Amino acid sequence: MSKTKSPKTRSVLPKNYLREFSSITSLHGIMYLGEPNRPLFERMAFLNHTHSENILQKNESVWTPENRYSINATPFDLPWRVTGDTIENAVRLVFNLKNTNLGGHCPETDSGLTIIVHNPADTPIGMKPTAYVTRNNMLSISLSIVVIHTSPKITNWTPKNRNCYFQNEKKLKFFKIYTSHNCEVECRANNTLEECGCNAYFQPRDPNVLVCGSNSTDCVRESMTIGYSIFDKQLKKLNNMDGCECLPACMDIRYDYETVEFFRNWTTNSTSLKINEDKSMVMAYYRRKLAVSIQKSPLMPFSELLGNIGGLFGLFLGCSIVSFFEIIYFFVIRLYFNQRDRRMAKSKIMPNIILDE
Repeated sequence: MSKTKSPKTRSVLPKNYLREFSSITSLHGIMYLGEPNRPLFERMAFLNHTHSENILQKNESVWTPENRYSINATPFDLPWRVTGDTIENAVRLVFNLKNTNLGGHCPETDSGLTIIVHNPADTPIGMKPTAYVTRNNMLSISLSIVVIHTSPKITNWTPKNRNCYFQNEKKLKFFKIYTSHNCEVECRANNTLEECGCNAYFQPRDPNVLVCGSNSTDCVRESMTIGYSIFDKQLKKLNNMDGCECLPACMDIRYDYETVEFFRNWTTNSTSLKINEDKSMVMAYYRRKLAVSIQKSPLMPFSELLGNIGGLFGLFLGCSIVSFFEIIYFFVIRLYFNQRDRRMAKSKIMPNIILDE
C-alpha cells in the first residue's frame, strides 16, 4: 500500500507501520494520523469504527503545548523532533497509488492523497486540506512555525478577559489536550446529538450513541452550521456555539506552509526503493530553524497605568506627586509657620508710651 521513510531510518512495510498509527474517520474517509498510539485524545468515539483495532492505548501524553516534552520522553515519541532545516532533514513519504482493483466507488481516472498539516494537538476533523498529491508526482511542503505564548502577568485574569484557556482551566470529554478546534468539534457533536438523536460517522461520540444514517443528513448538516440558509423561507432556530465558550488556547502552535507539486523523474539507480510511475512522494521540511514567537501580554500593567496617570496629571494640570506635597506644605506646614511668626511678631512689639505735657 505505501512505504514510509524518515532520515537515518530504514524503510518499513506499510501494514506493519500503519498498525502503529491511529485511524480516525472524517469527511475524507478513514484517515491515518502521523502519530503512533495517538495519545492526544480519548478515543471514546471510535470504539465501534472499522480499523479500531489499529488504535492502541497509551496511558499518558509525553508532550503538551504548555509543558513541552516530559522527562520520560524518548527521541521517537510524537511529535517527532527534527535536527535542522535542510532537505536532508526532511521527512519523506513514498506512496503506492496504483489505481487497479479499487472497486466501483473509486474513480479510475486518477488517484491521489490528501495532505493536512495541523497542530499536533488538533484532530483533523473538518479541516481544509493542505495539498493533494497524485501519481508519479512529488509534493514539497515547506513549513514555518508560529508559537503563541501568554504572559504570566495575566495568569490571574479570567479566561474571558484574557481571551484564552490554559490546559488546567477547561477539560474536554473526547480530547486530552484543549484547543479551540477540538472544543468546536466536540461542541458540534453535542449539538448533533441533541438535535438529531445521533452522531455523524466522523464525529466523536460515546460507544452507546447511534451513528446517523442517510435519513438524518439534513439534520446533521443543519446541526453543524448555524442552521440558516438564504434559500429558507423562514428563519429557523440558530445553533449558537457561543455557549460552548471555545476560546483559543493560551499556548498555541500554528503552521505557515508553501506547497509545490511537480512531475518526478524517478531515477533507476535507486536501490533502497523500487520506484515506478505508480509511486508518489511527499517531502516535508522546515523553512528555517527559528520559530516566530508571539506573546500575549497586558496592554498596560497596573504599575505602568499608575505612572501614566501621574504623567497625564503633570501634562494637563502641571502637577505631579511633588505638587501634591507642595499643596500639603502650603496648607499645613506653611500655615503653622505663619501663625508662629505672627505670635513672635506680637511679642516683639514695644508698648506705646504717652507723655503728658
